Amino acid sequence: MRTRDADLVNRIANHPAVRPHIGASGQGEIDFTAVVADDANVCVELEHGVMLFVPKGPGVYELHTLITPEGRGSAVLPAAHKAFGFMFSNGCEVLLTFAPASNRPAALMARRAGFKATSVEPNAWEDGSDVTHFRLTRAEWSARHPEAS
Repeated sequence: MRTRDADLVNRIANHPAVRPHIGASGQGEIDFTAVVADDANVCVELEHGVMLFVPKGPGVYELHTLITPEGRGSAVLPAAHKAFGFMFSNGCEVLLTFAPASNRPAALMARRAGFKATSVEPNAWEDGSDVTHFRLTRAEWSARHPEAS
């Protein structure tokens, strides 16, 4: 489940349907090699993508989801919940993520996965879109997935 394959992550991140949603779009290809190599970060491979969990404090991780079109939609939810279960059973207490208004599918996926919107930053994305911040706690996730607790 966990991967350290930077080539895989970079291939997915630079996919033409993924790269525009990562940000820093004027900078060309993006390189996640250092992110994947950092032992503090957790990169989980999915069938058609990856989830990057970056520590933000004790027990708190920021989630970055990179999914190619083949893996989008409701099919990604079981894999996401498996990845969340992995994180919550390995010391994670809170997952944070965010989605710009220009990427509505990302916000929809966060809500369907159980994340709650916590705040909106006006005009915070590079295209001027508002950015919604989301949070999911281990307790909230466990309440929805008692079989995994």
